[in-house]
Amino acid sequence: MEEKAIRVENVHKSYSSTIALNGISFEVSKGSIHGFLGPNGAGKSTTMKIITNELTSCSGEVIVNSNRPIGFLPELPPLYKHMVVEEFLSFVKTIFESRVELSSIVQKCGLENVKKRLIGNLSKGYQQRVGIAQALVVDPEIIILDEPTVGLDPHAIKEIRELILSLKKNHTILFSTHQLYEASNLCDEVTIINHGRILKTGKIEDVKRDLVAGEIFLIELDSKLSDSDCMDCSKEFDVEILVNENKLRITSKGSEDLRGKINRFLLDRNYIVSSLRTEEMDLEQIFDHVTSERNV
Repeated sequence: MEEKAIRVENVHKSYSSTIALNGISFEVSKGSIHGFLGPNGAGKSTTMKIITNELTSCSGEVIVNSNRPIGFLPELPPLYKHMVVEEFLSFVKTIFESRVELSSIVQKCGLENVKKRLIGNLSKGYQQRVGIAQALVVDPEIIILDEPTVGLDPHAIKEIRELILSLKKNHTILFSTHQLYEASNLCDEVTIINHGRILKTGKIEDVKRDLVAGEIFLIELDSKLSDSDCMDCSKEFDVEILVNENKLRITSKGSEDLRGKINRFLLDRNYIVSSLRTEEMDLEQIFDHVTSERNV
């Protein structure tokens, strides 16, 4: 049985009449990279702040299997932008009475070339590296990163992802994102949250296999659909988007391949299919798929 680094058990959090977390439960395996996925406002940041004791839950329990402090990078990194990089990290080290060797953290986070520069003069990608470095100063076993790649350019995103992968050698990492692609390429495990509820949690392979049970079909016709054919199509299929009268977006709700059925439906009405292709669901579409299928 895998050792767990974090256990979140039936945690509730409300603000006045607003329910932020509605009895969430999930586990993070020791030594894993665990992706915490959800759209903005899903409850990711609230959960992370409860795990790191920045917030108190209304009920439930969080068990952290470590005697060391948690290394935490919140969505807005706690950087003193008027300070030089190495000065700031030394300041953090003093506050936490840490014994770590700062030079190794600077090297690990790729900050050698900017360690004597003002944080405020760095690019956002480098500022995020400094934020991750300050999380490492407390010498944590567990690192929690809240949206570490949000707002970065593609090159900086790639570098932060590589840094996260390198940290797995010595740490358990829980990081939040709203990008399914990012989680697919980084994570051993994922937990998906929406509207304060856990939709799915587990090994990445199991979650992907379970969620990608439907497909999106993009169809372009040689002519416009009549009004009656539009209505018939809506009755026969889940037409999510009618881009215009000769372009359709149809979503399947199970493992059935609808291509033959779509072609027959259109050919029976004398339409010629100019193109029919599939596209991968993005996270928002997967949420729609899961909630409609399971009435979450």
